[in-house]
Amino acid sequence: MATVTNFRYTTSPIIIILGATAVGKTKLSVYLSKRFNGEIVNADSMQIYEGLDIATAKPTIEERDNIPHHLFSYINPLDRSHTVVDYRNDALPIIESIISRSHLPCIVGGTNYYIESLLFHLNPPDPSSEHLHNEQLLSDLSEENLSKLTSIQLHELLTKIDKPTSIRRHPNEERKIRRFD
Repeated sequence: MATVTNFRYTTSPIIIILGATAVGKTKLSVYLSKRFNGEIVNADSMQIYEGLDIATAKPTIEERDNIPHHLFSYINPLDRSHTVVDYRNDALPIIESIISRSHLPCIVGGTNYYIESLLFHLNPPDPSSEHLHNEQLLSDLSEENLSKLTSIQLHELLTKIDKPTSIRRHPNEERKIRRFD
């Protein structure tokens, strides 16, 4: 169990269950929510979308077992993109509401960045200014110059251009870094 201090500057206990798909997070979260008067807040970046029930192992009505579940199937995947900041802005008022009713928020999912955004109020840089900066970085580099960079230098550049991808790539994965995927 974690303690969060950034919800209206109070210290409030919360439960965080983080893990890969199909390891039993739902079953555990329902059990704990029943035992401690909890409500479940989704922290899975795919389960927020409508219509992706089977592909994302979204809990069924039966699996929810009359426990309130929040932030499931509330975004149409065709309407707009949904960022971590959008998720955080959607989740914080719900969590505060759960706490205000003296219930225990149980944050459940497999998207680390979603959970980190709640715990640490992460504020990614403004995408428009970051995009302009990245365009300038790329325009200053010709293909010839890129081919001369070592794998470590390429990884450092990737970190400036696309931090989330750079985190997923080891500096020795030169082929993948060169493709920026």
